[in-house]
Amino acid sequence: PLWVDDEGGWENPKTIDRFAAFVRRLAPVFAKRVRYWITINEPFGFAVEGWLTGHHPPGRNMDLGGCVQVLDNLLAAHAAAYDILHEEAAKLGRPCDVSFAKNFVVFEPENKSSILANALSFVLNYNYNQAMFDAVDSGTFRLGIPLVLPLHVTHMPQLAGKLDFIGVNHYYRSLVSVNWRSLHDFFSMWTGNGDAREQRLTATSDVSARVNIGPFQFSIQMAEQHKKNDMGWDLTPYSLLHVLRSVEHFTDLNRKLPLFVTENGACDQDEPDVRRKDYLLGSLRAVRQALQEGVPIKGYLYWSLMDNFEWAEGFGPRFGLIRVDYKTLERSWTNSARVFEKITRAHEERQSS
Repeated sequence: PLWVDDEGGWENPKTIDRFAAFVRRLAPVFAKRVRYWITINEPFGFAVEGWLTGHHPPGRNMDLGGCVQVLDNLLAAHAAAYDILHEEAAKLGRPCDVSFAKNFVVFEPENKSSILANALSFVLNYNYNQAMFDAVDSGTFRLGIPLVLPLHVTHMPQLAGKLDFIGVNHYYRSLVSVNWRSLHDFFSMWTGNGDAREQRLTATSDVSARVNIGPFQFSIQMAEQHKKNDMGWDLTPYSLLHVLRSVEHFTDLNRKLPLFVTENGACDQDEPDVRRKDYLLGSLRAVRQALQEGVPIKGYLYWSLMDNFEWAEGFGPRFGLIRVDYKTLERSWTNSARVFEKITRAHEERQSS
């Protein structure tokens, strides 16, 4: 709400209490019907896109302090919501499973022989993908990227153990590279008119970023020669298998929890939607492979059933299995929807036989 944003939004710790009050109002109404709850959708993506890339509201660019404050408050809000939801479910004698939906990005070195690119990929994978689960496991939230983000440690004993399943949102992998900066670019950092730190840190879009540190330029980007969806994201369904294999082993807590793929999909405005169909089939193969390897996956949710309003991109991207004509509101099935229907019906038949 605008009135919350006017008072600092998620940077303001008071928002934790307001969110808890919101949950306490809704929980008694829905607890009779709902077992599985997502308290916060993509908390890390929300903070990074809003306070680092500036791609989403409030549009901050490389506000590191604001970003970690928002993450702290989101985790605290999750812990508060977890307690309220379980409390209301217990009153009704209803089962209750609570989590947050974590958006996973697989960071891979573009040049696999580059020591620096491998090291940066490791650091990014930990901070972006694993740190939140370590926080839930231990009650201490740690973030840190050498030379970019000083070590940030927040003790949250109220958070420890408050996760009943792992919600996996995943769409793509990102390539990490390390290159030498030009001498002109390097020396302009110290001799230019602008602020040196502003020149060192630049986020160019929601899927690409460039960080200048000393003589190096560290970059995160999509592959130039790779099939993409309509938002420019590389279509890499195989990376879902990497996520499903790795997330189970993050912490002792994770090894005990079931997984749900809470979001996975591709935006494709083409008719027929061949790219979406291929991505969907590749993702389902990844889920099947993970299941065969013993990963405790309990469900797969495609994003999305119908075309939707997509963050900063509005009604442009077409993620829906069901195509929506926004002028007439007529709905029509895509080729991917028919393929998905056949797969789910076949699965139901096997389960019932």
